[in-house]
Formats: sequence, structure tokens, C-alpha cells
Amino acid sequence: MDMQSAFQRIRRALEDFNVEIERARAEQAISQNQIASVEYELDQMKKLIAESALAE
Repeated sequence: MDMQSAFQRIRRALEDFNVEIERARAEQAISQNQIASVEYELDQMKKLIAESALAE
């Protein structure tokens, strides 16, 4: 394998790696949004429970 081929192979590997990193970042962002949504819903439920307890 000549030097040019070796560099092209390394460049392709780095590009593939970068694609995987971007995919992981996108998945992480989705997960963070889902967590935030669940936390919001839990807070809403806590408020309803507290209001219900006060009303009794």
C-alpha cells in the first residue's frame, strides 16, 4: 500500500468515526429531551398530588 492509499484509508476511517460521533450526539440529544419531558410530567403529577392532598 502506498502512502496516498494509506492516507485515504485513514481519512475514510476518520470520516466514518465522525459520522458515528454525530449519530451518538443526536441520540443523546433525543434522550435528554425525553428525560426532560418525563421530569416535567413527574413535576406536574407531584403538583396535582399536592393540590389533591390540600383539598382533602
